[in-house]
Amino acid sequence: MCARCLHRLIASLLLGIAFMLAGCSAGNEGRASLPAAHAPTATRVPTLAPTPTSAPATPTPHAIATFGCAPGDMPVAASSHQITCSSQVTGAFTILVATYTTVPTDPPMDDARLAARGWQLIDQGHGDSPFGAIGGALYFNQSAWLAVHYDNPARTLQIEEGIPADPLAVVRCGKTVTSASGQAAGVPLPADLMLSQGGDYRIALACLADVQRFYEAAMPAAGWSVFQSFRTPDGARSDAPITVVQAVFTHGTTSVSVSLSSGNLMPTAIAIAQLT
Repeated sequence: MCARCLHRLIASLLLGIAFMLAGCSAGNEGRASLPAAHAPTATRVPTLAPTPTSAPATPTPHAIATFGCAPGDMPVAASSHQITCSSQVTGAFTILVATYTTVPTDPPMDDARLAARGWQLIDQGHGDSPFGAIGGALYFNQSAWLAVHYDNPARTLQIEEGIPADPLAVVRCGKTVTSASGQAAGVPLPADLMLSQGGDYRIALACLADVQRFYEAAMPAAGWSVFQSFRTPDGARSDAPITVVQAVFTHGTTSVSVSLSSGNLMPTAIAIAQLT
């Protein structure tokens, strides 16, 4: 082969290799410049913002559905027989007291009728004996209250109802509770206190927060030491419509518990028990 032909062949081969290399480079550049839509993306799980929670709605006062002396009006068992029923005005309340004979095997109260009229169970006590049960219960409906005491051995039932003069009356917080002259087991009692005839229940005409503040100040002032501050008792439901708090105080070798029970727009039931 002539020298010129060999030079042309070598030049052609070099040119071809150059074009091949250029093509590879162009292909790589094309892949590097793919639109972003075709590029792989990392999966992102969105972080959910907490669901806003609104404050509990303020209860709207309603006309209190009360009970009277008319036959069949009181929410008692159908087997109960009314003996007496009378009422008298005490301050801003009409206090109605009714007594019944009962059949021990029947429940003393019709809780379904009470609930249907807006009454809520605040407190209850029950004791059994070989001769039958003895106990009581307390219900609130806004500022109205109904105390029950039953004695199955004696086959008797007493109902005491506190009816406010204003059927829309409610109990609101923000009241300064002062001390009354009396005490129970050495524990100060607040003024504006209603005591059921059976003596089972003390009802302060103030909201729970105001009564709690009263005891937090009055007990140390009376010489009592705080052993356990007011708190919700173990086992009590935090979402229940009725709030219950309890504290324990000591004075020397004596200790007492003070329990407060209430609900929205309601007075406060006070239970005092001597522990030692």
